Amino acid sequence: MRNFLKIGNFFMKLLLNSPLHGMMSSNTLLISYTGWKSGKTYTTPVNYTQDGDMVRIVSQRDRVWWRNLIGGAPVTLRLRGKDRYGTANAFTDDARLMQGFEAFLRPNPQLARYFGIRHDQHGILNKEDIVEASKSRVVVEIVLSE
Repeated sequence: MRNFLKIGNFFMKLLLNSPLHGMMSSNTLLISYTGWKSGKTYTTPVNYTQDGDMVRIVSQRDRVWWRNLIGGAPVTLRLRGKDRYGTANAFTDDARLMQGFEAFLRPNPQLARYFGIRHDQHGILNKEDIVEASKSRVVVEIVLSE
């Protein structure tokens, strides 16, 4: 499984850095950050939603890349074919996680299905489903700079 992920990430990086990025860049970006232990720059593809200058990513908690962003860190995003810069912060506390998770889903409510979150008849997300889904997730918020 790990090798499959590496191969998939390799091809996503190629695609998102190519003129064909439009095939995926409406919901996938590349995030580059510096490892706090190694000092090396790492780049990984992730799904995102955007609301103005705020970009949100929801990742699985058992992944390790996001730990480099706890407390705030500068990042570079390859967003829709252009490099953008910002400050990222990863959240795992319940209140911020719930708030960020809901904000992540707001621009694209159809993503809720992917996380096992139901809607009621008025399109309101089920809070209990969000609580359950957030137990294994982390929210990364990136404030873009000019």
